[in-house]
Amino acid sequence: METTKNTTEETVVTEEIVQNTEVVVPPDNPKKALKEKLKQSFKNSAAGKWMYANPKKFYFYAAAFILLSLIINSFLAYYNYDSKSKSNTNIPVMYQNSEQYINQDQNRREQLDNIRKEIETFRQKRNAGIAFTQADSLRIEYLYNQYQTLENAKK
Repeated sequence: METTKNTTEETVVTEEIVQNTEVVVPPDNPKKALKEKLKQSFKNSAAGKWMYANPKKFYFYAAAFILLSLIINSFLAYYNYDSKSKSNTNIPVMYQNSEQYINQDQNRREQLDNIRKEIETFRQKRNAGIAFTQADSLRIEYLYNQYQTLENAKK
């Protein structure tokens, strides 16, 4: 409400006219009607008006709140970590059966060296101009597949 004086010095009270911004939705879709009603009631609330009037401030405050929540949650999770769950997990003993693994690795390396030597003999045969037989081609393909298998086994 505003009070103003007109030309005859009489005080006149004028009321602000509230505009109805409510969207009328046909009743055929009650979910959509409820959604629009909630949206309009939120827009008309004090918080909703402030958010729509100051979107940059709202997003800044929301991002700051999320960041602070993340930091606080991280500290709480670190300091309140349940030690009982630590005892339930069994960490395998490192280097268990290490001799066996070392022997397997040495055998794999020896096989790789043997395959390299055999492939080198086929290269020399090719460079000498001797044609490969079908058995040679199959052997090269087998050696190549075996070499790839052994190379991937070390990873």
